[in-house]
Amino acid sequence: MLRVIEPGKPNQNAYVDSFNGHLRDQCLNEQWFTSMAHAKLAIENITRNDRRRVLAA
Repeated sequence: MLRVIEPGKPNQNAYVDSFNGHLRDQCLNEQWFTSMAHAKLAIENITRNDRRRVLAA
């Protein structure tokens, strides 16, 4: 069953909201992407590091 987060209620999935915040802070707000490939590579690096951080906790 697919459950959708209600608009304006990001606290219904705190993990995703936290990840989105980290992605925005660590990647999107700090880098200027020259191409879609560059953006994908940077985002993959951030998500890989975020997964390591979660597993280490």
